[in-house]
Amino acid sequence: MNPADDSPPPQAGALARRISHDVRSPLGVIVGVLEGMSSAPNASSAQMLSLAARSCKRLDWLARRLQWFAQAQAARTGATADARDPEMRLSAIVRSAVDSAEAAAGRRGVTVAVESTGGEDPELGHSAAWTHAIEEIVHNALRHAASRVLVRHGGESGGALLTVDDDGVGVSDDRAASLFEPFATSSSGFGLWLGTRLLSHCSAQIRHDAAKTPGARFVIERSGGVA
Repeated sequence: MNPADDSPPPQAGALARRISHDVRSPLGVIVGVLEGMSSAPNASSAQMLSLAARSCKRLDWLARRLQWFAQAQAARTGATADARDPEMRLSAIVRSAVDSAEAAAGRRGVTVAVESTGGEDPELGHSAAWTHAIEEIVHNALRHAASRVLVRHGGESGGALLTVDDDGVGVSDDRAASLFEPFATSSSGFGLWLGTRLLSHCSAQIRHDAAKTPGARFVIERSGGVA
């Protein structure tokens, strides 16, 4: 699958069914919790409420990411005003994305470092899509990192180049072929797929650098001269 391809993914039907399941499942749990509390007043209400809270967070996570995708689609087709998505320097976009991931990093005990490779600091349009895409790639790295994630950024001749490294176990050969497919496994695939779709709206591409060992490296590139 070409990450920059704007055509609908061949698994569109399966993806829609999976999203529908992910939305209905938390709601079903919440309904079950409320029914349980009414029928079993002596049960542990704190435990059931905790389960309901986690389900609500999962639903919110999914809803926000679908909103990101819808906003990027609207921006690309000109359905939203440019003033709502101004150009931003690459360094500011990276900083915003990393700041958004700090809470998750703290919970996992992982440090996220940012480094500039020097060169230009280009201004990029579709800044919201850029920010959300980088945030999603950083979150992916956080899920697999042992202790550290490193985001490096720079530019040359108007282009943009970023790498996101983690110090985890890396990507196995059998997994590498399906990294960017939506829901490639029962527990992963949505985040990287969403990142590729958001970046495609920014005329950027993402790839996995298999040469990085141990750990994993994702490279985000946009050539110069792209609006």
